[in-house]
Amino acid sequence: MMGGQMEKEEFPLTELPKEVFENILSFLPGKDLLLVCSRVNREWKTAIESQSLWHLKCQRLEILFADLLHNHDGPFDFKQYYFKNPYTRNLLKNSKALEGVKYWSLTPLGDYYRNETMFIKEDQPHGSEPLHKFIGKDFGDIQNWVTSYIYSSREQMIDLIAEGCHSHILDHVRPPIVISEWYAARFDCGSEFDMEVKMFAENKEDLLDSHQFNCNLNAGRQWFQIRHVFNAYPPGVRYIHYRHAGKDRKFWAGHYGVKMALPTVQFQMNNL
Repeated sequence: MMGGQMEKEEFPLTELPKEVFENILSFLPGKDLLLVCSRVNREWKTAIESQSLWHLKCQRLEILFADLLHNHDGPFDFKQYYFKNPYTRNLLKNSKALEGVKYWSLTPLGDYYRNETMFIKEDQPHGSEPLHKFIGKDFGDIQNWVTSYIYSSREQMIDLIAEGCHSHILDHVRPPIVISEWYAARFDCGSEFDMEVKMFAENKEDLLDSHQFNCNLNAGRQWFQIRHVFNAYPPGVRYIHYRHAGKDRKFWAGHYGVKMALPTVQFQMNNL
């Protein structure tokens, strides 16, 4: 009793069986575990550094796969895998256009035209139907890009190893890789849309596989999706280069060209 008030006793979580304590911790966000909980005391820090805790968190996210564990040499780093999670997420950065054109490289257009003015972000698809009517609302907030009267393109290179993929999975399991993107014209102006995906070896020069898609769109409000699956790519793939491009078909000043949204590069894995 202090100052007329009874002291509160801390619940001795660390005295629980290890499996029970880790099960409780596994419900907390990963970043909170590292940045906050690991500072409580030495026992908490030890528990949070345990691979068995991160194994459990990976199981909760359903991101573990038979091919991944059965074909891995040496000890598996579940903590690193939890945060990188390369096999169940879109490997393209800023695929929802919420950060404008961040992470996307411009293709030079010459001295007169500036690509950053020809290929911009729209908060909503002017002149077209809302995208969520076609894809639903499960993706959350999504914006789109739109082109102008000069053919313009943006591109992104994915380093598969840096994203957390394992060379054994890429070379021996070779899970299918799905690429897709949504595109649309305007009700008053047709447009052109191009998408090109290339798979490169470690030297970034040897082309191992590729897919191209080209489309001339008539005026209209509807969104369409291009989807392709790489099923039989050869061993050695380490980089995936993604490029999308387009323009309008009437050479109108302004941004009446093709609209693009939700470009995707993602593995298809079999769950445990």
